Amino acid sequence: MTVSGPIPTPAGVAAAVAAGPLAIAWLSASPDVVHACSPGPEANAFVDSEIIVAGRVRAMDLVTFSGVMRFITVDLTIDVDRYLKGAGPGVLVARDDRSVEPGLGQARTSTELATLAIEDVDRDALLFSAGDGACGAIYSDPIGQYWVAGLTRAPDGSWRPSGPTMFGVAEGRDAPAIVAALARVAEQARRAGAVVEPAHTGDAGLGRTGGGASVAVVATALASALLIVIAARVHSRPRGTG
Repeated sequence: MTVSGPIPTPAGVAAAVAAGPLAIAWLSASPDVVHACSPGPEANAFVDSEIIVAGRVRAMDLVTFSGVMRFITVDLTIDVDRYLKGAGPGVLVARDDRSVEPGLGQARTSTELATLAIEDVDRDALLFSAGDGACGAIYSDPIGQYWVAGLTRAPDGSWRPSGPTMFGVAEGRDAPAIVAALARVAEQARRAGAVVEPAHTGDAGLGRTGGGASVAVVATALASALLIVIAARVHSRPRGTG
């Protein structure tokens, strides 16, 4: 589905109301087209991802305005602990152009936005607007976050994360959200007839950053996925059977 016109984000709407009539006028001024992002019930993020990484976001660089609504193209530097699908370097750069916006205090109208230079964007006022229909992957300041994320290769050669292929985000790699994310990767791999791949290629993998904790997390995740499968089979067993 294609939606014409701007799709205001919750953060953007709140900031617009606070900024006054000029900002509210901007919300109806953009003619850009945004593609809605809503995977169907049969979607499998493991299949849809060319690579899946587990690692920490070290840096975010503002590259340029993407040309879509108010979004800024950003490059994320990820220190990869492990490739759960595919292979790659120990440090990966991923590009997102559907999540980050300048604060409305800097760009209250389309005219102000058009004259705002990327180097003048106030990083402390950035809005993170993923999840509002544009398939972005960044829901809050990503620097320091630990990601389990699927990525695909764009025509320009960059690796792109997206909302539907973000398995989990947390502050630490042993956090419950990451354990659950790894379990989802393992379960979706099983559904696809695949297995989660071991760490390999270059300096990527568990050993590079101290593998003990991550091995425990992966083991817990795989065990969790097995319990999910067993529970589903028990639940679906007809009553009265042994």
